[in-house]
Amino acid sequence: YFSSKKNKKNQQMWNYMRRNKIFRAGDLLMVCEVNFTYMSKYLRFFEKAGYWTYQVRGKIGFKGF
Repeated sequence: YFSSKKNKKNQQMWNYMRRNKIFRAGDLLMVCEVNFTYMSKYLRFFEKAGYWTYQVRGKIGFKGF
Protein backbone atom coordinates (compact mmCIF):
# COMPACT_ATOMS: atom_id res chain seq x y z
CA TYR A 1 0.00 0.00 0.00
CA PHE A 2 1.39 3.37 -1.06
CA SER A 3 -0.23 6.65 -0.18
CA SER A 4 -0.77 9.07 -3.05
CA LYS A 5 1.12 11.79 -1.14
CA LYS A 6 4.19 9.55 -0.82
CA ASN A 7 4.03 8.61 -4.51
CA LYS A 8 3.78 12.27 -5.44
CA LYS A 9 6.92 13.13 -3.43
CA ASN A 10 8.81 10.19 -4.93
CA GLN A 11 7.81 11.30 -8.42
CA GLN A 12 8.82 14.90 -7.72
CA MET A 13 12.25 13.80 -6.51
CA TRP A 14 12.69 11.44 -9.47
CA ASN A 15 11.73 14.16 -11.96
CA TYR A 16 14.11 16.66 -10.34
CA MET A 17 16.99 14.18 -10.40
CA ARG A 18 16.36 13.33 -14.05
CA ARG A 19 16.22 16.99 -15.08
CA ASN A 20 19.33 17.94 -13.10
CA LYS A 21 21.97 15.33 -13.74
CA ILE A 22 24.20 16.89 -11.08
CA PHE A 23 22.55 18.39 -8.01
CA ARG A 24 23.00 19.05 -4.32
CA ALA A 25 20.99 17.18 -1.73
CA GLY A 26 19.95 20.52 -0.22
CA ASP A 27 18.45 21.56 -3.54
CA LEU A 28 16.42 18.39 -3.63
CA LEU A 29 15.19 19.04 -0.08
CA MET A 30 14.04 22.57 -0.90
CA VAL A 31 12.53 21.99 -4.32
CA CYS A 32 10.63 18.82 -3.44
CA GLU A 33 9.75 19.89 0.12
CA VAL A 34 10.67 16.62 1.77
CA ASN A 35 12.41 16.06 5.08
CA PHE A 36 16.01 14.92 5.34
CA THR A 37 15.22 11.41 6.59
CA TYR A 38 12.78 10.73 3.77
CA MET A 39 15.22 12.00 1.15
CA SER A 40 18.11 10.01 2.63
CA LYS A 41 16.16 6.75 2.44
CA TYR A 42 15.13 7.50 -1.13
CA LEU A 43 18.69 8.30 -2.23
CA ARG A 44 20.12 5.30 -0.39
CA PHE A 45 17.94 3.07 -2.56
CA PHE A 46 19.54 4.53 -5.70
CA GLU A 47 23.00 4.31 -4.19
CA LYS A 48 22.61 0.60 -3.49
CA ALA A 49 21.34 0.08 -7.03
CA GLY A 50 24.37 1.90 -8.44
CA TYR A 51 22.40 4.74 -10.07
CA TRP A 52 24.29 7.64 -8.55
CA THR A 53 27.52 8.60 -6.90
CA TYR A 54 28.79 11.42 -4.73
CA GLN A 55 31.02 13.86 -6.53
CA VAL A 56 33.28 16.70 -5.49
CA ARG A 57 31.87 19.15 -2.94
CA GLY A 58 28.93 16.99 -1.98
CA LYS A 59 27.12 17.11 -5.30
CA ILE A 60 25.29 14.00 -6.43
CA GLY A 61 25.37 12.77 -10.01
CA PHE A 62 23.50 10.01 -11.80
CA LYS A 63 25.16 7.35 -13.91
CA GLY A 64 23.78 6.01 -17.14
CA PHE A 65 21.20 8.58 -18.16
